[in-house]
Amino acid sequence: MSSSCSCFLGRAHNAAAAVLVFASVFAFSEVALAQTAQPWSIQASGLVHGFDDDATGVGPGVEVQVRRNLSAFSFGVGADHTWNSGDIGTIASISVNVLSFFAEPRYVIDVGSDRAAPYLSARVGVVRESRDAEVAPGSGLMANPSDEFDSLVNGGGGILINVNPTLNVDLGFSVGKAADITNYLARIGFAMGFGDR
Repeated sequence: MSSSCSCFLGRAHNAAAAVLVFASVFAFSEVALAQTAQPWSIQASGLVHGFDDDATGVGPGVEVQVRRNLSAFSFGVGADHTWNSGDIGTIASISVNVLSFFAEPRYVIDVGSDRAAPYLSARVGVVRESRDAEVAPGSGLMANPSDEFDSLVNGGGGILINVNPTLNVDLGFSVGKAADITNYLARIGFAMGFGDR
């Protein structure tokens, strides 16, 4: 396993522990919080993104989604943008910008709480991956920027934490394939409900 992947998985483990603590606080709170009941929601999130390769490190990103909430099932469409960079020894530095457009169905699991609920998700879409490199002088190598489109297929899950009747905190993760490379993504965001049923 690459050092980038190990670093990301280490951070993901710490994030998962934080999620469990945060969820426990809400689950045992005496303050009653109702579930979001609106048929539509818009979500904005910050991302941590990594590739399972030896050259590209872990990087930040942003994401927006619009979701249609049916019942336990919901369906969303959105876009995200991530920035990654890494080094190949001392001879080159690589930067990777990934822009993706996706569809994401979710299924919320009823655990009998009106404060927090886990969910399962899948994601399919298309990605535009732009790679560039800065080559050290005298290395004998040439930088060959690339700009490619490819498919995205991810699976994952997360937990929704109810803040008030129209606002949820979303803590999620996904793992899958983008441009034939395994990618890892962790997300923290806010989902605002709107509309009348």
